[in-house]
Amino acid sequence: MHLSDVFFQYLTTLAGIPPDHLKMLFTFVLAVPLARFYTMLPTPASRHIYGIVVSTFILTGIFSLYKGIVHVLASSLITYGLSWFLRNQGKVMPYSVFSFLMLHLTWNHINRQFWGVDPDSMEITGTQMVLVMKLSSYAWNVYDGAWEGSQQEQSEHQKRNKLEFVPDLLTFLGFVFYFPGLMVGPSMEFKDYVKFTDLSLFEGEADSNGKRARKSLDSIPNRKRTTLYRLIAGIAFFAVYGALGKKFAYHWTFDDSFAVLPFWKKFLYVQLA
Repeated sequence: MHLSDVFFQYLTTLAGIPPDHLKMLFTFVLAVPLARFYTMLPTPASRHIYGIVVSTFILTGIFSLYKGIVHVLASSLITYGLSWFLRNQGKVMPYSVFSFLMLHLTWNHINRQFWGVDPDSMEITGTQMVLVMKLSSYAWNVYDGAWEGSQQEQSEHQKRNKLEFVPDLLTFLGFVFYFPGLMVGPSMEFKDYVKFTDLSLFEGEADSNGKRARKSLDSIPNRKRTTLYRLIAGIAFFAVYGALGKKFAYHWTFDDSFAVLPFWKKFLYVQLA
């Protein structure tokens, strides 16, 4: 047992919130100062490596998901390989990626359902569900980049996000292990991640020669207010969960006394549970 597990078990006795839920709250709060250093790093490669290291620490150092990180790597590397070797095989590639990701996720959901995994524990299927969205989108972006038909047949979204080449492995893994969205999302487009990481997202307007002036880090829009608002809202919802979670435990829905309730009471309780 990690020393952190002892700490979170102690907090559980005080707050009445499951340890892994407290760990999740901790990672949300921890991501704020860690993200501050992200754009301060000198190169895109250093930011990719930083994100991978932080995500590895979250998965293994906080949640002890050693097998979980293997599942993440398996989903990611197989997707990368399929996008590389089947890139010019039409829709075979994105369909193959999606099918593999869904089968992998379904297998782990079945394990969680039937092999006695604690419902209050955090395991890797939450991260996998985000990966299904991210990696499926990535596969279709690669497919759109290899499209040989008329560009008029593609939507603006496809044109904006298509990938004319398969990225290098470090950039791809940086995208997969981008720590602010690792555990519960949100998903993002690969190009949005790259533009944020190389700071081209913050380039100025194009001049008459088509050149774009790179904004300094000091000119990047201040995100402190939005971050603080989201952080406070998240903590507030966790507080509500801690105060009311036991009163609206979903386990009661399996009890015989729940079965005799009128439908509207059952419906309301399930929404609150």
